[in-house]
Amino acid sequence: GVLFLIRKLNPPMLARQIPAKEECTMSTTVIDEIIEQLRALPHESQWRVLEFTRTLGLSAPHGVPGRQLLRFAGAIPLEDVKQMRQAIEQGCEQIDVNEW
Repeated sequence: GVLFLIRKLNPPMLARQIPAKEECTMSTTVIDEIIEQLRALPHESQWRVLEFTRTLGLSAPHGVPGRQLLRFAGAIPLEDVKQMRQAIEQGCEQIDVNEW
């Protein structure tokens, strides 16, 4: 996550300062720890972390949990599933060298 990224940005200085997930106490929240580490980073690295966190926000999964879809299990006839699988395998396992 973000703490891993921070460690990668400046490993010698930060690796020994960042507590492991289990070491964070109730008084030290993850956000507090991130802010503390960000303050120690150079300005350019702070921007990289900001861009990374914005990207994380955009990549949040959408949809419903899989358990809510279980009621649809078996709704598609097995023969149709076999045809779909075959079409996917045939279409996805081919390389068109002229495509690009």
